[in-house]
Amino acid sequence: MLSPAAQIGSDDSERDGVFKKSLHATYFFCHPPAPSLSPLMGSSITLSGCTEELEIPLVELNGDAKGADTAEGTPLLGSELDSDSEEKEQVLFDPNDPSMARYTKHGVWDHWEDISLAPTSLFKLKLPHTIAAKIKVPRDVYRGWPYVTRMLTDMATVEGSKTYFTFYLIMSTLSSVLPSLDLWYNSQFLRMIEVAVETRTVNKDALLRIAGGQVVVSVLQRGLRSLGNHLNERFDKRVGRKFASRAFRLAARLDVPTHGDSSVRQTIDSLYYYDENPLTRGSRDVVQLFSDAVNFATQCGVLFSVLQGHYEGAQFLLVVGILRLLYDIAADAAPSRSRYRGRGAYAAKTTDDDYLQKSGLESMVAQDSYRKDIVAGGLGDVVSQQYDRRMRNLSDKPTDLRHIDAVTGLARVWQIILDHAESPFDVFCQMYTCLQVVNSPSSAPFSLSTLHLVTSTVSSLNNQLSSLGRSIEGISDDVLSIRRYYETVDMPNKIPDGLTPFPENEFDLSNGISVEFKNVSFKYPDGTGKNVIDDLSFKIEQGQLCVIVGENGSGKSTILTLLTRIYDISEGQILLNGHDIRTLRLADVRKAVAVLYQEYTIFPLPFSQNIGLGDPNSLEDMDMIRQAAELGGAAEFIEELPHKYGTYLERPVYDRWDPEPSKHSAYAGKEFDFKDLKLDEGESDLSGGQKQRIALSRTFMKSIVSSENVVGLLLFDEPSAALDPKAEHDLFTRLRKLRGSKTMIFSSHRFGKLTRHADLIIYIAKGQLMEAGNHVELMKKDGEYAKFWNMQVEDFLS
Repeated sequence: MLSPAAQIGSDDSERDGVFKKSLHATYFFCHPPAPSLSPLMGSSITLSGCTEELEIPLVELNGDAKGADTAEGTPLLGSELDSDSEEKEQVLFDPNDPSMARYTKHGVWDHWEDISLAPTSLFKLKLPHTIAAKIKVPRDVYRGWPYVTRMLTDMATVEGSKTYFTFYLIMSTLSSVLPSLDLWYNSQFLRMIEVAVETRTVNKDALLRIAGGQVVVSVLQRGLRSLGNHLNERFDKRVGRKFASRAFRLAARLDVPTHGDSSVRQTIDSLYYYDENPLTRGSRDVVQLFSDAVNFATQCGVLFSVLQGHYEGAQFLLVVGILRLLYDIAADAAPSRSRYRGRGAYAAKTTDDDYLQKSGLESMVAQDSYRKDIVAGGLGDVVSQQYDRRMRNLSDKPTDLRHIDAVTGLARVWQIILDHAESPFDVFCQMYTCLQVVNSPSSAPFSLSTLHLVTSTVSSLNNQLSSLGRSIEGISDDVLSIRRYYETVDMPNKIPDGLTPFPENEFDLSNGISVEFKNVSFKYPDGTGKNVIDDLSFKIEQGQLCVIVGENGSGKSTILTLLTRIYDISEGQILLNGHDIRTLRLADVRKAVAVLYQEYTIFPLPFSQNIGLGDPNSLEDMDMIRQAAELGGAAEFIEELPHKYGTYLERPVYDRWDPEPSKHSAYAGKEFDFKDLKLDEGESDLSGGQKQRIALSRTFMKSIVSSENVVGLLLFDEPSAALDPKAEHDLFTRLRKLRGSKTMIFSSHRFGKLTRHADLIIYIAKGQLMEAGNHVELMKKDGEYAKFWNMQVEDFLS
């Protein structure tokens, strides 16, 4: 899959490392790996690792070079910006004006472009390729062969895959044989010319038959190649979707320690985008290798046959050179097929809900920031099911803008003529040469075999040898990717699952869950080795409201993290209703516990899905979602948004546009205003308090609104940190009403109404228990809790 490496923006508007606005942009696409950037101010950026090596002027914005990695599928922008002081006249882009805009519907994208422009072209510089194959290829294939056979078995289970792959292999094989047939026809021309030199006569019927055969061969080559590409694309889509769903499930099931492994993340990142993954690429590369080998072998066989008895020099065909030059000029003058080759202003917008949510789900499982909520909420299976549903709905609908053919009308007809005229040029040139020999024997070449070798064989064999070498080298990488994929699929989570169901019966949670820490010690796997929790013991009875207090960094949040078994403790025991948490089924524990972390996350999904994921069984029930939003205090501001519950905090897919017309456009020198297209609508920036209310609503969806009512333990990590005093008061009032039916544990460094109503207050310092009791008891003790309480009261009154 073509993927970008960087984007140079035209302003300082940045979101997650992606500059959203791009003026005066030229687009380039690179193959993985992402190209490296070597910037020097006042110089240029050299992109290496692309199919084309390009230099882009480096632009200085506010004294800094602006560059950032972009999201998958976004074009690489090389800006050619005017100075900020030069303001261009704004022209309203009217999508309904046929003289200004041309509309194209391409899969999930609505595409508009400025049509008052002339085509442009860019000079292309191909990167060189090595011919020799890597010595390690046989070794890698041998080691990875069990995984290759496993892949083939899995592919065979996909409906229609056998048919598509079989016909694709047949088309590729036939296509690889045709160049040799063309070479054979060339040898017949040679013999005919030799006869003509000796007898000064030519069999015109035979000449026409040979010429016609070559024309048929050249047309068949293109036809078979096009059909093979179509079959391969269908095969890739079908098989790719299955492996994308499997890879998504793999990513969704990983726990936090396993997902934190950089090698695991790298494998996952390369897999679940079904436009291109190592598995379908591997099957395609195997076919390409087989085709290249057949092509090379058959051409060599024909060449050896042709060269028998011919050992002399060469002849340069002026006519071939002239016609080739004319062809190249015509091809350069033809419109570029790519929309991202300096074609001027355009805008592309997507409102396809399946595509947006599919992209949002991919971001969820890929980014570390969402991992803790996915694991703690037991959402792995849920988001996998949602992903499969969105993928089924998308089916074969195109999602990539790069596949739009920018050539239409007469220009498209001209492009097709050029595509099919390239190969017959050589045929007509040889016919011309043969007739010239008949009319003027003195013009005959010194060695016709050399002519044939130069014009038809040597270049082709060199290309085939180079292609064969690249195919062999690529197989090694493909096998390695396949092996890494299946090793990751089989990789167990670092947190082992328990076997005991929890709870033993549904009535065990009716009064909450008891929690007990027995001499618990813990240190983070990637930490400094120092215990964050050190020999900690306490017990919270069923239905109690407990507040864990202490300074920042004392270990309060870690206690809540351990109760969802995000990590395993180093020493001691954690008991839930008297059972060691390590013996309980992880899915059951996480279903019975609702947690709101201090670093709460808003998933890259609509607000309705963000709240609904609290209770996956009611994900589409808007009445329950609205009820949860009311309890969380989010309903009021959500209802005021234009798209209400369909709003995204940040769209997982941005609309794309370039407002700068081409120099050939009727609006050259101006700048389009796309406001009528309402690009990137459907998202809304929220305050910290509003975001926290959505996260609270998701917690209430699971713990209160859910029809199953299977939650017995509520965990809140600094739940009011971003709330105003009224919202905080309303929240704590609602939560206190749950006392007795659910166990609630809060961590906070702010003392107030909540601690005064708590059944148990635990004061933590440096991961150790300092004091425990209720508010009255701890105030009488006049210890650390009383000290901090009085300090906060004094700050409030002063």
